Amino acid sequence: MDQIRVRSKINRVAVFPDRALVTRRCFVELDSGACEIIFELMPSTIIPGSLRAKGTIMGGEKDGSSLRVLSIDHRPSESSQKHKDQPTVQSRKLIESRDRLRNQLENLRLRRSFLLGVTARSRDHISRTLVQKELTIEDCERISDFLFESLARTADEIRKTEGKEKELEAKLARTEDEKVAGEVSGGSATHEVHVGLHVPASLKGILELSYMIPDARWAPFYEIHANPGQETIMLHAYGIVSQEAGESWPDVKMRIATTPPPIGARRPELEPLFLTSPTNGKKEGDSKDAQPPTPGTSETLSAFVPDGVGWDFEVKRPGTVPADGSPVRALLGQWELKASYEYVCIPKLSEFAFLRARIRNTRRTDLLPGQVNVFYGSDFIGTAEIPYVSPGSEFEAYLGADSTVRIRQHVEQEGKGRGGVISKVHRKGLRVKMTIQNNKSGEKPVVLMERMPVSRHKEIRIKDSKFSEEPKKKTRNGILTWVFALKPKEKREITYSYTVEYPRGMRLQI
Repeated sequence: MDQIRVRSKINRVAVFPDRALVTRRCFVELDSGACEIIFELMPSTIIPGSLRAKGTIMGGEKDGSSLRVLSIDHRPSESSQKHKDQPTVQSRKLIESRDRLRNQLENLRLRRSFLLGVTARSRDHISRTLVQKELTIEDCERISDFLFESLARTADEIRKTEGKEKELEAKLARTEDEKVAGEVSGGSATHEVHVGLHVPASLKGILELSYMIPDARWAPFYEIHANPGQETIMLHAYGIVSQEAGESWPDVKMRIATTPPPIGARRPELEPLFLTSPTNGKKEGDSKDAQPPTPGTSETLSAFVPDGVGWDFEVKRPGTVPADGSPVRALLGQWELKASYEYVCIPKLSEFAFLRARIRNTRRTDLLPGQVNVFYGSDFIGTAEIPYVSPGSEFEAYLGADSTVRIRQHVEQEGKGRGGVISKVHRKGLRVKMTIQNNKSGEKPVVLMERMPVSRHKEIRIKDSKFSEEPKKKTRNGILTWVFALKPKEKREITYSYTVEYPRGMRLQI
């Protein structure tokens, strides 16, 4: 059987949250009979069972017809087997130099220990010899100077040698990183794919090879662009693509999707459902410190998106994705969404209101969870998170502080004392006045948020709560919310008061 070695080019890539489907293409000229096409410089990380090959005849009476594929096999190349696990010359030299430095350090530390021992023993000896007049004071000073100079010189040599050892360790680490990077970008392309074909007659054709690889992923990323006075925002959606699959993807057409095609011919197994108590129901292998997946990562797509929901986008512009894990941003779409605005006032935290946009997903498809950069006008406001948003649902984005709505808060103590002559209870009353003013023309919808204390102690009681204007919402945690509209230049005052009772002798800060 004739063997033909070919260098193929990546034609397109479909990226999923935890893998990618890569398609390569090459042109071949074949004689009749059986032959084997060898795709060189293939990654070693191809998922078993995902290899597919398709041959198409070009020209002649059978133009567009398919070639018959006899076999397909993924195996290491001879050169990769020959050089596998051989350390580089540079790494060997660095390791030898490091070992020599470590021996020097060991000798220097032994010398320092010896000098410290001699110094400790010489104190009593010098004292005796001075008494017995066997040594003069000048002799003792010379001995002491010699010992201390030797210790100082040895300490300096140790410090310098340790510094050289650290430099060598850093060089060795860089060399290993470069070696790994070289393997990822091309060095790990050490395998071959052998495709057996049956060729009915001499012909020219196109051979496509597709396969799945792990260590590739994408995650949603957004930009919100809002402008003053507009009732819509622009939402830019991106796919952040990265991979360490063992081959770079230069200038390829990309498709980004959430659901990969199935691999294998086995039916899925239905696992039994066991009901246990919350304390004993932890699955084997679960960590008690396990954290929920972070929005914006590939785990998000499987953890927060309902079954049957997915994206499938063809990226309009070809892009290059390196094999070193560097993220590449691919634009998926730009959508105009309806938005309403309100001013969130929290006097406890700020004298300014925070402009909040309530954005409705007016598209027919879902928004997947991910990070979002928020821009208001030409200003970058910050980074936030978008949750999963179904069609017709709303999500929020904060557009920064707005000085046109000002808030003032004044807290005064209404009374403090015992409940009676023989009472063991203290009472403390507080009155809070909040003033909100609209300094601009145009009506401003306002959401005012404040908090009242909540007792978590059976002997602390909150009593006599009064409001000049009942809040629209009260939570069990004491969060109060008022919702109203401020007319141009309008100033509005809202007050509330309450009394705290607590045992005498208890220190309580309110």
